[in-house]
Amino acid sequence: MIRKLFNQLGIAIKSYSYSLDFVFSKKPKWLIIPALANFVLLLIVVSSAILYADEVITWVFGMLSLSPEDSWWGKFIYWMSLISIRIFVILLFIKFYKYLMLILYAPILVWLSDSFQEYMTGYKRPFSWPSFFSDVWRGIVIAVINLTIEFGLYFVLFVITILFPVLSVVTPALSFLISSYFLAFAFIDYRNEYYEVSASGSRKFVWAHKIFAMGIGIMFNLMLFIPIIGVMVAPSISLVAAGYGANIIDRRARYNRIKNMQRSRPTPL
Repeated sequence: MIRKLFNQLGIAIKSYSYSLDFVFSKKPKWLIIPALANFVLLLIVVSSAILYADEVITWVFGMLSLSPEDSWWGKFIYWMSLISIRIFVILLFIKFYKYLMLILYAPILVWLSDSFQEYMTGYKRPFSWPSFFSDVWRGIVIAVINLTIEFGLYFVLFVITILFPVLSVVTPALSFLISSYFLAFAFIDYRNEYYEVSASGSRKFVWAHKIFAMGIGIMFNLMLFIPIIGVMVAPSISLVAAGYGANIIDRRARYNRIKNMQRSRPTPL
């Protein structure tokens, strides 16, 4: 178990090292459009989070009748709740940004993922608009499903934190890991989509390699902490890293799928 954990984490780290070199040295143009769009989107979301955080805090405190008391324990509970709610509200908006990015940029992510897989395999899939739109729609559906699941788990953690403020030290870390898993799943699924793996098969693949997925997602989330640049380059770099790492894990099955894809395509006249 420990060996598997370190092996999958090692693949995730190796994948990011490869991706950074690949994108910046060979495909810098892949950064331009996603970079500018991501920066504008994040500014809008963070501004909204700061603007509405106090309103959410006032509503929650009124609903729960929370107020500072004279005892040190009462004051401790009040301030822990205040800090926890503010953190959760800001994280909620940031989560919303990440999934909004996955939904709005699905066409770009499909194109980037297919281009990278074609580069790695040397096999170029015949392009068709129906297939492209089908891939885009699948990416959007996956993002919405993951968003729903993650927000459900996030709400449970939020309630636990309100009821047991002492656990506020632990719940942000759990939220971070959950977010990392589901975001990485979206990136890995674009690669699985290229190899015509079904959505259910893709979900099973990611769950079977959950440590690798979390490693990809953690690196993506950490990149967002790099001022300005992190937000602008994280999606493209993470997409390439997820595709590269999944190819390493799934090497034998990948070659078999390419052969099947080649046999199933009609030969050009």
